[in-house]
Amino acid sequence: MIEYFIAIFSGIIFGFFTGLLPGMSINNLLPIFLTFTFLKPEMLAVFIVSVSISQLLTNFFPSIFLGAPSSETAISILPGHKLLLEGRGYEALKLSLIGSLTSIIFSLILIFILSPFFKDFYSFLRPFIFYPIFFVSLFMILSEREERKILFSFLIFLLSGFLGIVTLNSVLSSQNVLFPMLSGFFGLSTLIVSLKEKSFLPKQKIDEKLRISKKDFLKSSLLGSLFGLLVGFLPAVGVSQAAVMAQYIANLGDPRNFLVTIGAINIANEMFSLNSLYLVNNPRSGASVAIQRILGEMNFQTFLVLIASILISAGITIPLVLFVSKKIYKFLVKVNYTILNLAIIFFLSILVLLFSGLVGILVFIVSGSIGILAVELKVRRSHCMGCLLLPSMIFFSGLQNSMLEILF
Repeated sequence: MIEYFIAIFSGIIFGFFTGLLPGMSINNLLPIFLTFTFLKPEMLAVFIVSVSISQLLTNFFPSIFLGAPSSETAISILPGHKLLLEGRGYEALKLSLIGSLTSIIFSLILIFILSPFFKDFYSFLRPFIFYPIFFVSLFMILSEREERKILFSFLIFLLSGFLGIVTLNSVLSSQNVLFPMLSGFFGLSTLIVSLKEKSFLPKQKIDEKLRISKKDFLKSSLLGSLFGLLVGFLPAVGVSQAAVMAQYIANLGDPRNFLVTIGAINIANEMFSLNSLYLVNNPRSGASVAIQRILGEMNFQTFLVLIASILISAGITIPLVLFVSKKIYKFLVKVNYTILNLAIIFFLSILVLLFSGLVGILVFIVSGSIGILAVELKVRRSHCMGCLLLPSMIFFSGLQNSMLEILF
């Protein structure tokens, strides 16, 4: 038991400090973790889960306050930045974190109820996976409602989809290319738009009040948990698509509801990914892929240990992030926001160069340009997730080889 707790607390500390770094993702660290052969396989799996949860939760701070996301928190920039400019950045952070915490309870209930049916449902749906991905994409585009915006969103979807097809089948591995691509779509574009509009960090109201009703909060968290199941089940369907779908189904347009939903989807996705690995040996997240390599097949006891690691990691990380964010904010308000944005762009560029090389820089710039185009056309940047959706549709339709022959 002592070894397990050491692994959990070490993972929390490591995940917390790396989560504060703009643009950092667990996927960038997994190749390093897999070399930790001095740890027992079970201990290493617990460590990775703890790092993943701690980093995911901590990442909401740079995503909201700095506009520099990881791939998991990218979509939170949009509503989070809006509240930040209203002086409610701390509230945006707290909504995301508390939404994540509440989602753990809902996710455990859903896992308990749905697990007996998961294998049969997975086997039945697997041959038809193209259709739910197609309808998710169609829903996203048509949700713009206005004809002009539908046309522009379709354009952004195609542009980002084409970029995804080219880059995912290039010399970069899929994990290496996701970092510059998603950081460009959601991070670089936000930072450049802030520079263009000469945004500044207004004085923030650091209080514990959440301006959201209990009904809306619970509704958003439950919906986030349900759609976290969708993200953990369907390939290429990400947090952004699930969050937008949940938002429209529930008719909750307020950014506070959106942030709760995003926080819930993120944590639910991690839990359902482990559940998928345990039940059908199909990992659905970077952390679960690493755990599969370490453990092979997962037994029920190990599954329970990893779920317990999530509970402990979230329970410790959330109050830690809220406490530290109050201290860091006092430093941020003294910094020139334009200089800060430029520094973050430079930092992200260095990370992209280190992890993905010159090709990654090119992807970073192109994806950032598409993200800026979405802003100028006044459509949601979540359509940029076509970079994953379109390649997945082509793959599951059986047209991948033909498409690659045409392109390459």
